[in-house]
This record gives sequence, structure tokens and C-alpha cells, in this order.
Amino acid sequence: MSQNFDAMTPLPACLSRRGLLRGAVAATGGAMALLAAAAPAEARMTERAASYRDAPKGNEDCANCTLFRAPASCTLVEGKIDRKGWCRFYSKK
Repeated sequence: MSQNFDAMTPLPACLSRRGLLRGAVAATGGAMALLAAAAPAEARMTERAASYRDAPKGNEDCANCTLFRAPASCTLVEGKIDRKGWCRFYSKK
């Protein structure tokens, strides 16, 4: 004998909408945490892909960019980055 549930039929006592929702949220959060832990570190792009150059563009240079990490690196661009360089992702501090 199979049971047919319609929208107005209450869930069995062992199940509740709130319990199902909590379980779904917990499962989604757990899956996201596992994916984040398993994901490799963010890859940085090449100088060419970022249109990087060793000269500033007007008043914009790497030393004044939020992405620059002293003494000579960037969170987005790989390789040695000159303080007076510039790329298309410049973001003023």
C-alpha cells in the first residue's frame, strides 16, 4: 500500500519542513566547505594577460595599488612586479 501526499497532507511526525530545510542548508554548507578546501590556490595571470608594463600610467603605479604586495609582487599578476609598474587592473589605495 503506497501513500500519496498532496500539498495539504501533513508530513509524517519524523519529518518536518523545518527539519528538511535545516538538513538541506547544512548539506549545502558542508559541500561548499569541502569544495573550498579542495580548491587549489588562486592562480595569478601572466603579465601579458594583465597588460602589465614597467612604467606608470600617469599618476597610477603599482605602489599606489591595493593589489600590490611589497616588495615586488601582486595578488593578481605573477612574477616580479616593479613599484613603478602598471596594469589594467590598477585599483587606487
